[in-house]
Amino acid sequence: FSLTYASSTYGGSGYFNGSTDYLSIAYNSVLNYSSSAPFTFECWFYPTVGSTDNSHIAASQNGSVDANLNWLLRQTAANKVRFVMIQSGGLVVANDSTDSFTLNTWNHVAAVMTGSSTKLWLNGVYQSSQTFNGSQQVNGNITIGAWTSYYTGYISNARYVSSQVYTGTSNFTPSTAPLTAI
Repeated sequence: FSLTYASSTYGGSGYFNGSTDYLSIAYNSVLNYSSSAPFTFECWFYPTVGSTDNSHIAASQNGSVDANLNWLLRQTAANKVRFVMIQSGGLVVANDSTDSFTLNTWNHVAAVMTGSSTKLWLNGVYQSSQTFNGSQQVNGNITIGAWTSYYTGYISNARYVSSQVYTGTSNFTPSTAPLTAI
């Protein structure tokens, strides 16, 4: 299974230097989610440095401490991807990829939250799901390329959708065309 990404076709990407670069999207009520309004976050990422843990690809938070975190997507020390949701009260629900991502190569990640579960795909291959019972924290800024630590590499076609784009546990072929607003 080989994925390719060419800036001449897809319009380029953002480079994140691992120490100061990130994008921030200010909170807007359209970013809220709940059991009746799930969300999907996906992007292409091209990591240039293996993670020592907590290299944050994207996050949603009300501040810079765990108690204010809503969700995050990060690299782990084993070059895997972790999707974390924080329930009200601070309970952490984490999905880890079973597959590793490849350094210096474009990888696609998709994270989905529904009313009672989280799901994770890496390069179109279903990785894992977790069930949770508490209520979710639902408002906050979204950052791309950082939260409490910074991501090193390129990110392209980051998309947050206030719905469940990928359902079930089926594998899919990630779009190599620019992602659209849906």
